Amino acid sequence: NSKLFREYEDTLKIVASKIMYAKSEEEKNKSNKYFIETLSEVLSYEKAFSFPFDSLITISRIYSPDNTFRIFTWILEKDNGNFTYYGIVHYHNKKRKKYETIHLIDNSDNIRNPKEKELNANNWYGGLYYDIIYIKKNGRKFYTLLAWDGNDGYSTRKIIDAMYFSGKNKIKFGLPIFKEDKNITHKRVILEYDSKSTITMRYDEKEERITFNHLMPARKDLLGLEEFYIPDG
Repeated sequence: NSKLFREYEDTLKIVASKIMYAKSEEEKNKSNKYFIETLSEVLSYEKAFSFPFDSLITISRIYSPDNTFRIFTWILEKDNGNFTYYGIVHYHNKKRKKYETIHLIDNSDNIRNPKEKELNANNWYGGLYYDIIYIKKNGRKFYTLLAWDGNDGYSTRKIIDAMYFSGKNKIKFGLPIFKEDKNITHKRVILEYDSKSTITMRYDEKEERITFNHLMPARKDLLGLEEFYIPDG
């Protein structure tokens, strides 16, 4: 019932704050482990899907437009200033007629050439999701995800990725649908830019397209060094 969920939420709120603001990485990791265990536990309840958990202000919580799943994502900042991302997909398993969870394991640091790789829950290019776009084509459902990635303190990234359900309790990321020109297609879009700059990436529902700032190097001699790219207006 709602009272039970609120009790869980109160606990999660305290622990989530420690993940974000604890003084040491060790303390953050301990809090994060407990947060994952507790969130997974409460999400196993039948009616948890409709509970918003909206007091978890440091945790991204977004439903898919077709209301078949939602994604929780959050950040753990390390002592060296880098970020690790964590995620849980909360979805309805039609065959088993119950809500279940899939945990996302961030492996961004070890994924070479990430624009071209098909990934999965155990090999995830982590980010903080803030929008989900629903696409249904030829009887199949796909979802385009928009994410923010704090990267390493020198540069920031915005990510456009594709996600779909595949097989038993599995999800995959990446589809060859992002065209750079007639001859080049990528499985995801990653925009990297100077961390002192900000860019906007959003879905224009009326025009049915994703819009974002154009980026260019701060100086001509920095061409190709994306950590020095800025929006050109």
